[in-house]
Amino acid sequence: MGWKERWCDIEENERPLLDKVTSVGVVAYTGELARGREFSILFVEQLDQPERRWGIPAGKFELGLDANPEEAAVREVLEETKLVITEDRLEPFYAVPKPPYVKSAEYETLKLIFKCQVSQGETEALGDWQPIHISEWTPPILLLRGPMREGEIGDMVLVPKDNLFYQGNPMTAKIFRMDLHIFLKRYLEGLNII
Repeated sequence: MGWKERWCDIEENERPLLDKVTSVGVVAYTGELARGREFSILFVEQLDQPERRWGIPAGKFELGLDANPEEAAVREVLEETKLVITEDRLEPFYAVPKPPYVKSAEYETLKLIFKCQVSQGETEALGDWQPIHISEWTPPILLLRGPMREGEIGDMVLVPKDNLFYQGNPMTAKIFRMDLHIFLKRYLEGLNII
């Protein structure tokens, strides 16, 4: 399915939704994103946001500079993680209104979130992941130190589903980006995945 079919109501207008899109993000995951299945989600450390520094690979989308939201998402994943993905691997996941506290449609913009399954081999090729044990009851978080990347992105982590919103996990509410903590959790719960 092409980007117009995904993000536009072609019957009404060529780009009514796409005109509101200002940023994109990608929930890159290993395993199977389904109820009763094991999966881990990739997060990147955003050094320019010290208060809530862990987020998904994400960035700006500018209609005209980017051919479509998928192109922007592929670029951001490559820049922030060094993972090479293609547009055809991206699936629409959910959309986040930005800023969420503004109710007027006049000011509303959207952040489109895609999901993309990556293989264990793809993540292993990035470097030497170190396990971090949060509790004896949950699988370890895998940490990849960030000297291989420059700029705003530091370390990367692969967080297993059992640790995503576990209260004893130091990466939960206090340092997750708010859009992740609220919208990702709500969406996964709505799908009965967590």
